[in-house]
Amino acid sequence: MVWTLLAMLALVVTGGFISYYGDLQGRRWGKKRVSWFGMRPKHTAILITSLTGAGIALLTVGVVMIVSPQVRSVVLHGEAVINDSRRAIEQASRKVDAAQIDLKVKTAQLATTEQKLQDYNKQVALANADNARLHGTNLDLEKTNRGLSQGNMELQKQRAALQRSIDAGRKQLAVQKKEIGVQKKEIANAAIINSDLARQNTDYSRQNSELARDNSRLLDTNGMLKTDNANLTMLSKAADKAYNDSLDNMNRLQDQYKDVEYKYNDLKDTFASLKGQIGDLKEQRDDLKTVLTGERGNFVREYIALRQTRYNLRADTELARRTLDAHLSPKAARAEVMALLKDASDRAKRYGAAVGDNDRAVVIVSKRVVTPASVQMADESASVNALVETIAGSNTPVVVVARTINNSAANEQVLMEITPYTSSTIFSPGAVVATRTIDARLPIDKLVESVIVFLKADVRGSALKAGLIPQVSPDTGEQEVGTIDTPELVTLLDRIRRMGGSIQLAAVANEPITSADLLTFGQSKGGAKPHNLRIDLKRVNTAQGNAAPAHGEPAAR
Repeated sequence: MVWTLLAMLALVVTGGFISYYGDLQGRRWGKKRVSWFGMRPKHTAILITSLTGAGIALLTVGVVMIVSPQVRSVVLHGEAVINDSRRAIEQASRKVDAAQIDLKVKTAQLATTEQKLQDYNKQVALANADNARLHGTNLDLEKTNRGLSQGNMELQKQRAALQRSIDAGRKQLAVQKKEIGVQKKEIANAAIINSDLARQNTDYSRQNSELARDNSRLLDTNGMLKTDNANLTMLSKAADKAYNDSLDNMNRLQDQYKDVEYKYNDLKDTFASLKGQIGDLKEQRDDLKTVLTGERGNFVREYIALRQTRYNLRADTELARRTLDAHLSPKAARAEVMALLKDASDRAKRYGAAVGDNDRAVVIVSKRVVTPASVQMADESASVNALVETIAGSNTPVVVVARTINNSAANEQVLMEITPYTSSTIFSPGAVVATRTIDARLPIDKLVESVIVFLKADVRGSALKAGLIPQVSPDTGEQEVGTIDTPELVTLLDRIRRMGGSIQLAAVANEPITSADLLTFGQSKGGAKPHNLRIDLKRVNTAQGNAAPAHGEPAAR
């Protein structure tokens, strides 16, 4: 910096010296009336003065360049440094713009990743809830197992009590059998005695005369024996009844014992089944833990891959659309659908998508179709067939739109879905789509903002409300309903500025607009396709509150 200042000071001093010395030499040679190359002395003096000043200046610059390296660098490389500086500034500006765009993309990716992380946390919470529910079920099963064990012990006790009752009944039956045997022996002895008495009665009848005195005694004895015989008969019947009752009781006890055994066996089977279910639940819990552990690792890898992946196409981005006439034949409908797939594939390739097994950069996502009989998977061919049937059987024009299903990265095939819509007229020619009043005296930036709000808010909202099918921009991810050329926008702003005052803007349809059309405010390149919307301008009379066309300005262009 010091050498530069000194060099500048030297140049200033040298400039003064050049003025003085050049003038001195000019006057000196002018007085001598010297003539060079046939010139007049006056012109010769001027030439000498100029050459002297130029020589001194050149000598001074050479000396300064030799003495000061900084000045030498400025003189020799100044222009190149300025050009390099300009290019560096432009590159830095482009890098800043690219960094801002990359920051927005990374922010969107981070938001998507955070959403996936929230979904994964929800899945983990659900898995924990299932694990807690399984743990609760395991505890309930263990409680049931303890209850069954206690019931088994009670049944064992009842079984032992029943066995003791059976043994006691058997002992009592044996005692009763012995008593009945004794009674039968007594009855047999009484029968023998009765027969002996009968023989004695026969003998006594021959000796009736001799045994008359004993007749009454024997008759009494005979009556007593008959009474004893009847009593013994009653006792035999009672013993038989008691024996039969004991047998019935024993049979009932045996039936009860069998029932208890059946119940015990059923409880054993139930207990074994519950133990098997507990084992299965434990295996499921272990499998679930293993799956969750593996999924956690997969999620971390996928999360890292997502953080490092560059997305080329956003979800719901429109790749292609076609408007098909009504009453198409199946062959024509299939040809239109295949052409739509080709258009979508070509656009996906422009964004870096890779060609898959179907020789296209796009593939229709497979769907699970639930029927009353089964659950089937519908691949791309089935989806195309169903779409062809829908189009061929339609009595109205159909708009077919191909959109992406999710975010797609470079060098991978794009998953998409084809959706048919009914095409209908939403605006007739001359229909007013939207209006807005703005002040043309606003600064240019505010005026541009007002026009942009009119186009993006008023016109867009009215079109969407009327049923226009929007398209999602692959660059911004926003829904778009149309475009306006930059020259048309500049012309519109110029018209507004020239009219001045309060201006009413009205978007008016130039032709029938269907739900499949995109709104255009300008002509395409070459003017091949006219725009379907125009913007009419009217000056608002603030005194009377109505709008009137501006003086010298047509209502529509």
